[in-house]
Amino acid sequence: MDMKLVVQTCVLSKRWNSLWSSTPYLSFDMNVGDDDDYGIYFDKYILVESHVYSWLLVAIKRDVQELCLESDIDVIPILKLPYNLFTSGITKFVCKSDTLMSMSMCTSKSIKSLHLEEVTLPKGNSDAEVILSCPVLEDLFIKYFNYENVKCFTISALRLHKLELLSRNYNEITIKICSPNLTSLKCGGYISRQQALVIKEPFCASQCPHHGTWRQIRMKDMGGGVQTVIHTTCAAARVLKIIDITLQ
Repeated sequence: MDMKLVVQTCVLSKRWNSLWSSTPYLSFDMNVGDDDDYGIYFDKYILVESHVYSWLLVAIKRDVQELCLESDIDVIPILKLPYNLFTSGITKFVCKSDTLMSMSMCTSKSIKSLHLEEVTLPKGNSDAEVILSCPVLEDLFIKYFNYENVKCFTISALRLHKLELLSRNYNEITIKICSPNLTSLKCGGYISRQQALVIKEPFCASQCPHHGTWRQIRMKDMGGGVQTVIHTTCAAARVLKIIDITLQ
């Protein structure tokens, strides 16, 4: 249901005020117009942002399975997600906006697919490390993430099959990949000459359906910054793509 229709029905009667919460799909369309109009629309979109949290709580209460948040409006402040979003039964989450991720994302027991763009990683532990260890996560895409006060981002998801990482640079953070069942790994961005991408046994030989095809690969300084090794790979690894834009 388009939000314009939601508003139109809500004003008909007070008993219809919460009608929108029973619809299976909601579409939010924010258009701010020209740059010169930002001052006019600023207050309005601050108000909108303040209600997003409440809308998310309603979605959680109604056991939402898939959630997509997308905005390209710079004037909206950074959005904070409810902590219990990832402790609910959500299985797919897509976020393409300046959003602060909750620590509960890192241990979600139900999430299977994560697509994150322009998000900010949650605050790390005492070692400034964020560990993503979702037990049923299968598909992970992260693009242009912010990592203020985070020195290490560890991806340790046993069921992860597909991983794509794209960062403007990896100069101030180390990415550790410890997911033995990967079949597709793509990394892109500015990879520095220092150790930035650590791949620890990303393709588990014991899970390989084609025995006898294992091979040992050691990569030193590949792509300018991949200093650590893919210890063991096998035929299950269908895609391995590492791109360093400094080489182009």
